[in-house]
Amino acid sequence: GNTMVLDIRGELIQVLAIREALEGAESELTGDRQIAMIVMNEGTKYAILVDKVLEKTEVAIKPLGKKFKTLKVISAATIFSGGKIGFILDIDELVHGGDHHEA
Repeated sequence: GNTMVLDIRGELIQVLAIREALEGAESELTGDRQIAMIVMNEGTKYAILVDKVLEKTEVAIKPLGKKFKTLKVISAATIFSGGKIGFILDIDELVHGGDHHEA
């Protein structure tokens, strides 16, 4: 498949295909500009394209119930002060897509 990369100050950073991992999640984006969130996994930087940044905050992470086991890229959830639920992504699962094994 095609691998998309971003050139950020001369460093090439692979863009993770999060929409495909979330089984065709719809984007709220309009236009050409997108926000890239840079994350690190095992010493390597990756970019995830996001619709918007809601807030930056410390959160308490809660385990997910059995209904979410099929979405392997979501590892946990949190509840924000307004009652909205935020999902915690499993970056390792996004990077390796289930093709890795623990040592």
